[in-house]
Amino acid sequence: MKFLIKTTFLLTFSLILLAGCENPFAQTTPAEQLEVPVALEDEMEKEEPMKIITCDMLKGVERQEECRRMLNEITADMLSSEIQQTFDLKRCDELSIYMAEDCKNYIGETGVKGPVSDAELEALRDAMNMTYPEVTDEEDEDMESEGYYDLSQCTVLTTPGLKGYCEKQLNQRVEEEKMRQIIESSDVSRCDELTNEDFKRMCKREFGVFDEEFAEEESVE
Repeated sequence: MKFLIKTTFLLTFSLILLAGCENPFAQTTPAEQLEVPVALEDEMEKEEPMKIITCDMLKGVERQEECRRMLNEITADMLSSEIQQTFDLKRCDELSIYMAEDCKNYIGETGVKGPVSDAELEALRDAMNMTYPEVTDEEDEDMESEGYYDLSQCTVLTTPGLKGYCEKQLNQRVEEEKMRQIIESSDVSRCDELTNEDFKRMCKREFGVFDEEFAEEESVE
């Protein structure tokens, strides 16, 4: 009888302990690694469809007209940007009179005889990216290579005037990078190393040398 009572007590006590203890394997898998049901994954990946909002949904004629005017300006800016990026002079006439004039002046100043194809524009973007030297020594693999602009990359461009435009843009980026390095060196005298007068002026401004002094130097010359 005593053995039965003792056995029952031990079983009861063991059940209480097991009930109060957590499964030691429950925390072996982080919450973020738990499998997500496929149906739920598909639902999460679905993007919310774009709801079309129109100016007619606004109350009041004045608000609707203002809305249409703003949308027209945004569209005009996007159109102007597209035309200028493709150097398509003829398409400038699709813009309003004043924007068409600016568009023609910009493309004319570039010297590019467009329109430029998508493939050529892609080649232009690649040419204007920084070039990084190949790592040949294992000891240099952990060292960060310093990029540079390579004007020879522009030679692949065939659209008339595009090679010269590419080289001009790269030279400007070289000057910008050099100006940044000069400013970091805190040596105002090095601003004269810049060949672009606008960048030279900007460089000196960073050191507190303003246009008046720059103009005096020019007048002396």
